Amino acid sequence: YLENWERRTLMYTWASLIALKKDQDVFKSDNFDMLTNYATKRIRLSSPDLSVVILGNFDVIEGSIDPDFYFTGTWYDYWTGDSIEVTNVNSSIQLEAGEFRLYTSKKLKTPDFVGIGENNSTGAVSDFTLFPNPADHYFQLVMHLKRETTLKAVIYDLQGKPVKELFNGRLSGGLKKLTFNISGFQQGLYFVAIRSEGQQKVKKLMVN
Repeated sequence: YLENWERRTLMYTWASLIALKKDQDVFKSDNFDMLTNYATKRIRLSSPDLSVVILGNFDVIEGSIDPDFYFTGTWYDYWTGDSIEVTNVNSSIQLEAGEFRLYTSKKLKTPDFVGIGENNSTGAVSDFTLFPNPADHYFQLVMHLKRETTLKAVIYDLQGKPVKELFNGRLSGGLKKLTFNISGFQQGLYFVAIRSEGQQKVKKLMVN
């Protein structure tokens, strides 16, 4: 089950949400409201220590929603750790089909999706590094192969959707450096997954 990236992403997403609910008292608060009449939905929760705004697009097309933030100022995206400066609490936010966001009034620890199997020493790939990281227009995938092998490298977005197949072919053993152009990528957090001989390794890549 965990060898499938989409399934593993789903499992870690739910695990992160469950941990967040257990750790933060705001999710036990009676001070909340919901907007659920439309395809774009919103949940707001507030406590003395933390306020949360959750936005989701359950439509099959892009949509916008009024976030109705509790106050202006700095809010944080729970999944990426990025901050946004809110000057108008009702300024619409665009969401892709199926996209959801969780904003908090203070910065929380960003969840880590890639803990299991990332450093597994078996298989043809000992380990790999992404450089530079964060990256702007390009990055290198640097790895050591124990032997000749067939390797596939794919970059995924935060929702676990494949964005681009970087490489799919045969490589000889030894130190390898593969360079990829990402100049057209939007800023944000991505995941680079390499698969060889039935095993997968994943690392985070931040695009500036």
